Amino acid sequence: MFLYLNVLLLIGFLGPLALGDILVATPKGTVRGRELLSPGNRTFYGFTGIPYAKPPVGELRFQAPVEADQWEGVINATQDPNECFQVNSDSERENENCLFVNVFTPTLNVSAKLPVVLGIYGGSFRSGSAGYGRGGPDWFVERDIVIVSFNYRIGPFGFLSTNDIAIPGNAGLKDQQLALKWTYDNIAQFGGDPKHITLQGQSAGGASVTFQLLNLRNEGLIKAALVESGSAICPWAYLSGPNNLNYAQRLATVVNNNSSLGNNSGEFIKEFLQGVEARNIDAASAILYSQGIPLPTLEVEHDGAFLTQSMYEQLEAGQILKVPIFIGINSEEYISLAGNLENLQNIAKRYDSDNLKLVPRQFSGSNATLAAKLIKEAYVGSDTFSNKLGAMVQFYSDSSFTKSIIRFAELYSHFSPAVYFYQFSYKGPMGIYEYAIDGADNVAHGEEGHYMSITKAGSFDNTDYTKFPASDVTTHWRLIELWSNFYKYGNPTPTPVDLLENITWPPATEDDPKGFVYLNINETLQLKYGPKSPKYEAWKEAFENYAQRPFVTY
Repeated sequence: MFLYLNVLLLIGFLGPLALGDILVATPKGTVRGRELLSPGNRTFYGFTGIPYAKPPVGELRFQAPVEADQWEGVINATQDPNECFQVNSDSERENENCLFVNVFTPTLNVSAKLPVVLGIYGGSFRSGSAGYGRGGPDWFVERDIVIVSFNYRIGPFGFLSTNDIAIPGNAGLKDQQLALKWTYDNIAQFGGDPKHITLQGQSAGGASVTFQLLNLRNEGLIKAALVESGSAICPWAYLSGPNNLNYAQRLATVVNNNSSLGNNSGEFIKEFLQGVEARNIDAASAILYSQGIPLPTLEVEHDGAFLTQSMYEQLEAGQILKVPIFIGINSEEYISLAGNLENLQNIAKRYDSDNLKLVPRQFSGSNATLAAKLIKEAYVGSDTFSNKLGAMVQFYSDSSFTKSIIRFAELYSHFSPAVYFYQFSYKGPMGIYEYAIDGADNVAHGEEGHYMSITKAGSFDNTDYTKFPASDVTTHWRLIELWSNFYKYGNPTPTPVDLLENITWPPATEDDPKGFVYLNINETLQLKYGPKSPKYEAWKEAFENYAQRPFVTY
């Protein structure tokens, strides 16, 4: 949504006060903000670069974050903060001292108690940052919503694990949890209501939101959740302990100029990597990029562990925060594969030559053969993927994203007060992406965000409505209306309005005999049943009949 865009430079700290300074006193100290102007000519206030944790350096590298110390004087929170180190990126803006929070608010009246959105950026757990920069949450601030964004550690700095207590893993998820606690403790000073915080995220940010719902220590901090194109049970959102340890060992070896360290214990790896320059670790992660990255993982039991149980099994058992959730998918999450037809053809040939590649690690032996046959028939029947490249795209969209997101929503519906499921199917120039292929839909991963976050890049300016067809502008306002309603009321359609075609959107439940209801957002708004049917039903049948429990992902 409004949080994917890269940001600018460093945090300023301490300076003389000037007449008319915009100051807010937080429990840790005072911050100076700036006035901003929304596209609707509404003045609001931005505070960017407030520390919520101590710099995670030295002995704090790879470890759980520690609350920021109090400060004297005034932090100049008027420029975007450092970015955390990103895998396969080399920017002077990257810095290990990156754990900052940003607040955008229409008022500084502490009595206002406005609804709050805490956004978590995506980026596959290897990239992303938060700030104002070239884009922003202006359209939501215009709706009297307080928007909070923050940086969390990604790549090895955020997710390295040695599969023991030396580097237990999930430091990035723990950063998110501390930022949530900071928001709860501080947001009233910025006009927000700490008892009305909605977590929001897209892609890895969406998965992160659901990871936070799986941590019961967050009870009472989250009012609702909005999840775009991700979930904790997506296969790309998890790495097993042994694979994490293997990555940590390889990372240390590369940092050591590919020379053996002679000791592969977790404690030894931790002490070695905590003693080298951060940019050396960052460079090593780029070298290892094609071999994978560290990800959220199950930790060994210890005080402060974020996640120790299988995500799927924990969700199915209802061991999860039970709040209203707005969750959904885009119509073809992996349509970007159509951007390189030669590569797509090669992928299709590999799947045609070995159908067992169609099923994930939960399937083995003869059950894997049966499941692969079922999945292949669902996409191409007796034909081949080489002859139906659109079906190859559909398979990737569903196996990586949609099946896991739909399943999360179905299971969550057994425990949540309300689950609102959507599919974003509208294709227009404001979405930017232009991928297309016969046999697949065409709305790409992340496309909905361009309708809701201010974007100005080159000649593209989504605040200039004269550059877009009327249907794009209508879709833009519809998404903002739906999202804003949920942020405010926990319901995307609390009352019938013409803009939303007077739809009343009912919560979904897996037990509905008509199917799992969802809102299809296209040129018109339609309530439908059974997202991604019948292919999703084939996946569900495969898991129910042939997969080996317990599941971690789906």
